[in-house]
Amino acid sequence: MSKRSIALKEALEDAALAGAKEIKEFLATYRGKDPARLKRVQIGATAVSGYTRYQASQNNMVSMMLMAARQTGVTPEQTLEICKIAGLLPESTESAPLKVAK
Repeated sequence: MSKRSIALKEALEDAALAGAKEIKEFLATYRGKDPARLKRVQIGATAVSGYTRYQASQNNMVSMMLMAARQTGVTPEQTLEICKIAGLLPESTESAPLKVAK
C-alpha cells in the first residue's frame, strides 16, 4: 500500500472509532433534547458508515484481484505476492507448499 493509502485508512479508522465511541456514549446517557449532541452522534454515525463502505470496497477489490488471478492461471507464489501487496498478508510471509483442493 502507498503511504497515502495507509494514511487514508488510518484517518478513516480513527474517525470511525471516535464516531463509534460518540454513538455508545449517546445511547448510554442521552436523555432529552440537546441538538449539539444529536448532531455529533449523527456525524459519528456517518463516519462509521463511511469506514464500513471503504472497507467493503477494499474487500471487493481484493476479491476481484484474486478471482482474476485464479482465472488467468497465476501461480500460488504470485497469488501470495498479490495478497502481500494488497495488505492481506504481512511482508514477512513466506511461501509454503500449497495443496490443491480437488
